[in-house]
Order: sequence, then structure tokens, then C-alpha cells
Amino acid sequence: MASKRDPAQIILEWLLLRRAVQGDSEAFVSLVCTHSDDVYAIARNLSASDTEAFELTQGAFQFAWIHLHEVPAEMSFRAFVSRFLVRNAVERLRCSAAAASSTLDGSLRSLGTDRRATRFAWGWPEMQQLAGRRDIVERLGDALAALDPDDRAAFVLQVVEEIPADEAADILEVPVSTVRRRTHFACLLVSASLFRLSAESRRPEARQARTWSH
Repeated sequence: MASKRDPAQIILEWLLLRRAVQGDSEAFVSLVCTHSDDVYAIARNLSASDTEAFELTQGAFQFAWIHLHEVPAEMSFRAFVSRFLVRNAVERLRCSAAAASSTLDGSLRSLGTDRRATRFAWGWPEMQQLAGRRDIVERLGDALAALDPDDRAAFVLQVVEEIPADEAADILEVPVSTVRRRTHFACLLVSASLFRLSAESRRPEARQARTWSH
């Protein structure tokens, strides 16, 4: 999950960014080392493989190096890099995952829930806990794969990586209200999908299959 930054880190980043803009490659490498894990984690949750996540991460930092002079004064380096990464990742998802877009919608309808609902099987804090559990990672990945790319990006930034809503809005280039709406809807869909998968895993034949596999 994204690391929390204290004021000293913010000041240090500003100084490194200022030096990097002036052409100091070592300062830029320091920025990359500081944020590479966070940026890669976002990429991995918005891609289908480690290789694709690495390509997205590498491309985002290369873009940042070329366009350092375009970083807005009020935006963090992480947000600037992540903005380009998410933009590319969402475009890839739109091209590769269109066929899966209706899977979770069907699950949601079967539970009698819709986009206007205000309650779902698990709340936001519980969703964050689930995102960190090893036994739920594979199921969560399946659920993410069926989300609309924009909703998936908001969910990954807010719930999985715990990035503040205002920074997520900067990354996604949308108002904070839109980030919250997309995240809420993604939580609805992921919750519905995990509920369905959990119910399926409790069926007698599923338990028997797991026993036979050992």
C-alpha cells in the first residue's frame, strides 16, 4: 500500500524535484527509488501480469523524466508519475478487457443491488482489510478484472493503495466527487463478486474438491 509521507519527506521531495528539473539525474534517481514500489503496486493492480506492470512503471518514470518541467507546483511527484501510468493502464484495459465488463454487473443484479445503492456486503474499511488478505488476493484479482477500467482505477487507488481522495483525483484528472462515486460503485461490484465466490466455495462439492486436491 502507498506509503504515508511526513512534512520532512515532502520538503526533501520538493528539493530533489527542483534539482531534477535542472538536469540532475541523481536527484531523479532518488525520486524513482523513493516511489518505485508504490507506483509498481498501482501498475500491478491495473494490469494482467508482472511484465505488463513493469512496462507501465518503466514507461511512467521515463515520461516523468522527459516532462519534469510540467509537474504542477501543488502536485506530488508520485501523483504526477501515477497520472501517466493510470492513463496508460486504463487505455490498455479498455482495449483488452471489454468482453469481461458484464460479468460482475450480472452478479450485482442477482443480489438486488444497483448503482444507486448506499449499502453493500462489506463496508469500505472491511474492503481494505480484504485487500490485504493473502487468501482473498486471487479472488480480488478476478473481481478487479471484471470492473470498468475507470472504476477499477479508483478502487485500486483509494481502497487497495489507500491514496487520499484529493491525490487520487489529481491522478485520475477528475473531481473528488467522481473518485468517490467510482470507488463506491467498484466496492459494490467487488463486494457482490466476493460474496458470490465465497458462497460457491462453501458448497459441498467445492469443499470435497479442495479435500481431494491435498
